[in-house]
Amino acid sequence: MTGETKTTKNAFETGLDELRTLRDEVQLKLHLAGKDVKSQWETTFEPKLEKLEQQVRSATDSTMDAIREAIDQAKDSFKGFRDRLTGDSNDDQGGRRELV
Repeated sequence: MTGETKTTKNAFETGLDELRTLRDEVQLKLHLAGKDVKSQWETTFEPKLEKLEQQVRSATDSTMDAIREAIDQAKDSFKGFRDRLTGDSNDDQGGRRELV
């Protein structure tokens, strides 16, 4: 493994750690959420994290840019879900918005 590849994989792990932290924050708040919100988390967001963890474990030089982009998109999605769940959303729909 080249030095650049190792550095990139470390950056991926840092991104995954941030996603795991976001996941933990959301899970703490989910116990108060409705059944539909919990279901959305379990069927949409948890599988994203699991897939990214698998992709990082098997990353190659040719897949690194795609994985980096996927991690960034997942972080945005997780943060948006967390913010809407906690009422921190700045949307213009009166708080009624799909949590995806």
